[in-house]
Amino acid sequence: MIVVLLGLGVGGAISWATIRTDQGIGAASVGQWTSWPSSGRPDSDPYTKARVAAGGEIPLGAAEGLSFVIRADEADRKLRPQCSYRLQGQTPPARLWTLTYQRLDESAAQTVATDATVLTSGQLLRDQTGAVDIAIGPGLSSGDWLQTSGAGFFIVLMRFYDTPLTGTGALNGIDMPSLKRVAC
Repeated sequence: MIVVLLGLGVGGAISWATIRTDQGIGAASVGQWTSWPSSGRPDSDPYTKARVAAGGEIPLGAAEGLSFVIRADEADRKLRPQCSYRLQGQTPPARLWTLTYQRLDESAAQTVATDATVLTSGQLLRDQTGAVDIAIGPGLSSGDWLQTSGAGFFIVLMRFYDTPLTGTGALNGIDMPSLKRVAC
């Protein structure tokens, strides 16, 4: 009986840790960004389905698009709303994409978005190479700016709609913008 209970406890803890991380089964990384390409497909693996259910999100279907999340800057520090960041670089091809700031409430049993701000690709300026340069932070900034507020931590989501990025094979060799902390 002790062995069975120990097995259930260890198995449950490992499963919970697996669905709460940005790495592991079903995850695909592109630079600092992480995506779950199969999260909107009915044949996705059980860990991806559990991660979606635990997060309470509604994933994009395979024909709709793909979403990416970033939780840390280039030095692997969690993103804080009081700090200023720059998101710079090329974006993958898509008819439309959105960039969302979501403040997190990590004191809850689950990590829940408590505040959100959104920019769309149609609102943004691009340089002559097609790259974006977006300020993310609490202070007003010239050019493109995504406002942050509050305390704690936040994540940045990029959702690409009507894009050829539909599976892990299509993610090899794509460019995603990098996120760097400017001041804190």
